[in-house]
This record gives sequence, structure tokens and C-alpha cells, in this order.
Amino acid sequence: MKKSKIQNFIFVCIVLMMILPLMQQITGFPNVASLKGYFVKPLKPYLSASNLFTGSYQDSLNKYLENNIGYRPDLVRINNTVDYYLYNKLNTNNVILGKQNYTFEDGYINATLGRDFVGEEKIYTVVKKAKAIQDYLFERDITFILVFAPGKATFFPEFIPDIYHPDSITTTNIEVYREKVNEFNVNVIDYNDWFVSMKDTTNYPLYPQYGIHWSYYGMILALDSLAHYIERNRDIDMIEMDWDRIDISRNFKDTDYDLGKALNLLWKLPTFKMAYPHLVFEKEEGKVMPSLLAVSDSYFWNWYGTGFTSRLFRQTNFLYYFNQYYSSDFSGSKKISDIDLLSFVEGHEVVIVMATDGNLKTYAFGFIENLYNEIFNSNERELVITWNNEKYTLNSSPQEWKILKGTPGFETVLKCNEPGLEPNTTYTITYEAKGFSILEMDFYPYSYIPVYVNTEILPEEYSDFSWEFTTDNSPDKAELRIYMDYRDSFTMDTYIRNLRIIKSNN
Repeated sequence: MKKSKIQNFIFVCIVLMMILPLMQQITGFPNVASLKGYFVKPLKPYLSASNLFTGSYQDSLNKYLENNIGYRPDLVRINNTVDYYLYNKLNTNNVILGKQNYTFEDGYINATLGRDFVGEEKIYTVVKKAKAIQDYLFERDITFILVFAPGKATFFPEFIPDIYHPDSITTTNIEVYREKVNEFNVNVIDYNDWFVSMKDTTNYPLYPQYGIHWSYYGMILALDSLAHYIERNRDIDMIEMDWDRIDISRNFKDTDYDLGKALNLLWKLPTFKMAYPHLVFEKEEGKVMPSLLAVSDSYFWNWYGTGFTSRLFRQTNFLYYFNQYYSSDFSGSKKISDIDLLSFVEGHEVVIVMATDGNLKTYAFGFIENLYNEIFNSNERELVITWNNEKYTLNSSPQEWKILKGTPGFETVLKCNEPGLEPNTTYTITYEAKGFSILEMDFYPYSYIPVYVNTEILPEEYSDFSWEFTTDNSPDKAELRIYMDYRDSFTMDTYIRNLRIIKSNN
């Protein structure tokens, strides 16, 4: 009898384990907190004869059902917590657990050790163009500043895991950038070097243990430094900011626990307290509040998102990765293509171009090059992707797109709606690619230019490719499409980056 009760109890538990997730998925009760971080949720696949017989429908349906099972976020947290405490394993993309449980993103480690070095020639070109832009804007009373934000791995090299061989350091991007900005006498604020110099003397942490950005306290020191730099450069008197107290707390603000949240554990990890100055700003009367344009990665978000820039500048415009346009004048974001770049830049008194060392490999996200071309009428420019098929593509990094494995053939994945083709002109499109062996491009609905087919892409390493063509009398409505229709689907993830177009002088 007792054995029968135990068996019945186990049976009921098993049935509940099967039914409860389904009920939660259907009813949405109880409410389960979403996972933190960036995720691409699989869409419900459509059924067709083609994807059914190739097996892609079954794979897509399986991913969709797995992602939408009831209680999934909590199940993921349980799994992540077990992996972390038992195996020191993190299940978050690109997040690395360093020594003494300091977290990093692998891109910052690669930058610190020189593993992402882009070469002296490329950096020389960027800085040379930056100098030309600086001189052009100076004549129009506009201050142009390059800003090197700090990097966590550079600040804490002692916590980089041994698997990265942290004692083996080669030439880094920031080393060469420092050399070249000094050579060309370009305005620069080097927070990266400044933070390292303060590491042993600062009263409060400049970096958190479980965050990837500078600390709230460090961010305020840097903003104050920026304001004073602009004051000296423009000979103006801006609003002063100070603090009347500093709160020491584990109730983390802003990005002081951003990587910790992205780990999606059941509870917050123990760590040291952080400092939170309570800011006091001078009155605006009699003070100068210049307009600011910032082209930056996520480090500028700390200033912009807190509203502090609005207390120092009468207008703040933010070109996030030179991809999205945010402004203190409106909510939400706009596309970069919505602005006339040169006249837009000339409408500001201060322009800063900022990136942490982990993003110097793509500095300054195409902004310097595009602005230089606008000013000096260069024949070479970036082709900006203005539409992507969100079901099959990811913007894996600035100027780089990932076409997912399983993307079907005959499906346009990327578009550039405004390639800017002129009549009776020869052009060359250049790009880098790796992954699936076939990639195609055309100009739709402009049929004068034949379809371009590349069958020489290597699976593991980026290779350079080019496509030359000549337009006829009426290419004005053409849009560039990227796709593949030689096979049923992409059999591996495929990457394309640095898409550019060069106008011939002939």
C-alpha cells in the first residue's frame, strides 16, 4: 500500500511537470520575468513543400517551440546558476569569467592583448582624415575631439584568464592611435590612460566587478573632465557640476551590474560596494551651454541616459555606432540616412568621436570616413545597409552582418536602398566575406547590370572581393540586394562586412 502511494505521488509529479509548462505558456500565468540581455527570438516558421522536405521547417519549428516553452526563463536561470557554481561556466555569449570572478567581454581582452590589431596603415588613414576634419571644423568654430574611453581588460589585466596567455602582448590599436594623434596634433582625451593612472590612488572603484562599462563614479569623473577640456579649448565658462555627498551602496545604478544581469542567474552575485555621488549643478544664468554631437559606442549612454549631458549642453545629439540617431530634442531614434551629414555636423559647436579600446578595430564606425568624403568629395564611400531580413540576419558588429545558417535560397537578406548610382558611370563594390561559398548581389529593379555571383568565399577566413559594373542612362531607382539562389539554403553562418563603393574617375 505504501509503495503504491509513493508510485502515485511520483506519477502525479511527472504529470504536473509536463502540464504546468504548457499551462503557463498558454495562459501566461504566473508571470515569469524575462531574461536579461540581447536575444534574437526565433519566429514561428511557415510551412512549405520546399522547407518541409529539406528539413529546415522541422529545425525552425523545434527552435521556436523550445524558446516558447512555459517557465523557460526560470529554467534557464536554474541551469545557468548550476553551471556557474558547479563548473565556473557562463552561458552568456562573449562573456568571460576571469580570475577572482571578474567578468569581461572577450573583445576587450583581445584589444588589451593586441589580438584585434588592424594595422598601422589603417589607423594612420583614420587619424589623417580626422586631422583634416578637425582643421575644416576649426575654421567654422567647431571643436572636434577624439575620445578614447577606458577598457575593463586594460584596467584589470591581472584578472584576464590564463587561457588567453595575458603575458603575450603584441601591438595594440590604442598604442598606435596614441602615436598617430600626437603625430598629427589631433585633439584627444585619453580616458583609457587616465583611468589606469588613477587605479592605485582613486578613493572609489572606477570599474565594477560584474559590469563592462566604467563605474557610475568613474563616468562622472570623465564627464567633468570633458566639460573642462571643452572650456579650455573654446575659452568659455560652462556650468560646473559637483557633489554634496557620495552614497556607498550595493544597490547598483546604471551599468554597474550590467554583465551580472546578463548572466541570468537566480540571485545577485556578492561583490564590493560602489560609489554614487549626488550631483549638484550650477545655475544656467551667465553660463555657456554649447551644442554637442557625440558619435560613440555604448560608453556615451552612461552620460546621455542619465540626463547629465542635458545639464551641461543646450542640445545633445548622439549617433550610436553611427547607426542610430538619438537626440535631446525628441524621443526614440531615427535612421542615420534621415540626416544630411555635413550640414548636420556643422550645426554643432562640439563634436566628439568616442570608443572604448574594444571597439577601436572599427573606429569610428564609418563616421570619420563618411564625413571626410562629404567634406572633400571623395569617390569612395561606405554602402550602408538600410534594410535587413530580421528573421535571417544579425548586425553582429558595426559594418558587419551575419546571415544565419538555414537561411533559404531565393530570399533577400540585406538591402541598400540608396546606393547613389549616377548615369553612365563605372563603379567598383568591395567587401569582405566568409562562410557559405556562394553569395549574390543585384540592383533591383534595375536589370541593366547583370547579377553578380561570388562562388569563392572561404568558410573560416575573411577574403576580399570586388564587383565592377557600369550604369546606363537611368540607374536612379536601383537598390542593392544581397541574397543566394543557387542552393536551397545557406549551410553555415555567413558574414559580410566593410561593404564599400568606389566611383571611377573615367
